[in-house]
Amino acid sequence: MHGVGWELMDMVSRSLHELDLIPCTAQQHPHPDFPTVKFPNPEETGALDLALKEADKNSASLVLANDPDADRFAAACKMPNGKWHQFTGDELGVLLASFLMDFTKTHSIERQAALICTAVSSSMMSKMIDRAGQHFRFDQTLTGFKWIGNRADDLSKQGISVLFGYEEALGYMFPDVSLDKDGIAAASCFISAAKSWALKGLSPYQKLVELYKEYGWHDSINTYFTSSDASITKTLFDSIRASEELSNLKFGELAISRWRDVTTGKSFGDWPFTFIDAGSQMLAFTVNDTKSGSEASFTLRASGTEPKIKIYLESAGPDSTAAQRMSKYTFETLVRVWIRRAQSEIKHSGRAISSLGQTIDVPA
Repeated sequence: MHGVGWELMDMVSRSLHELDLIPCTAQQHPHPDFPTVKFPNPEETGALDLALKEADKNSASLVLANDPDADRFAAACKMPNGKWHQFTGDELGVLLASFLMDFTKTHSIERQAALICTAVSSSMMSKMIDRAGQHFRFDQTLTGFKWIGNRADDLSKQGISVLFGYEEALGYMFPDVSLDKDGIAAASCFISAAKSWALKGLSPYQKLVELYKEYGWHDSINTYFTSSDASITKTLFDSIRASEELSNLKFGELAISRWRDVTTGKSFGDWPFTFIDAGSQMLAFTVNDTKSGSEASFTLRASGTEPKIKIYLESAGPDSTAAQRMSKYTFETLVRVWIRRAQSEIKHSGRAISSLGQTIDVPA
């Protein structure tokens, strides 16, 4: 995307996969002004529009994309109804993890294999690993590849093979290549996975649905609110810590089954991993609907570089309708009970879109 990735990606595709990629010529070469996009990040709405049009023109069913420095990877898949599904970072992480785990099983690799993600990434990979048995190990870190890479290095020194690490913001690490996110390696792995699934008559999207049917449907809402001042942000987090909901373990109609305060190190309930980062503002919660059996987890984190309060929310349910209902109710309750009640100065763009496609209007 107006960056340095095309020549290397084209070479990798030809030499490793015998595949000729079709470039999106308007975004193929470096340009310091990134003239075709508002912001050169494949996550941003509209950033892949030109590539999707190019794919339609050439009857292609997959779109692959890197950001300008090619350390992040995005993909979209044409669905049977002719519409495009742009995968979220978590969806791609789950798909790549599934492929690598299947590859490891097929090739009878003997060492214990670890897969790592961050605390704000999907819970789905851990569920896959739990069912896979003792050959696989799940690990979790704070947000950022300095944490993921260092953890992978530590595990490798213990004789544990680290297959993969990812964070939800389209970053994917393959330790045999690099202890950092690598968009070219991720694209190459995804091509191998797509070819493998195609032999079974599955597109990448159909493979994702297959995984949802096996491990539960997951719907995520990753969005942010803006705060004009650090003191306002701190007031919000402190008000949540002192809230009646946290004391009574009730969140609207939902029960709070666990929470943790990464800033102070305090927690309630079972958390397999413990993190403390006193220099940040970060709170995490898991809530349950005892009637439907659905659950949701969400994290509020103050950005260290921007005036943003980031929300990472994921629900899980027996079907897509239940998952979407749970994510919508949890998000709307979070906004109404904690964010709007605490601070009117905290703003939102007005709309949040979930990974399963629902649009939620957010009061300004």
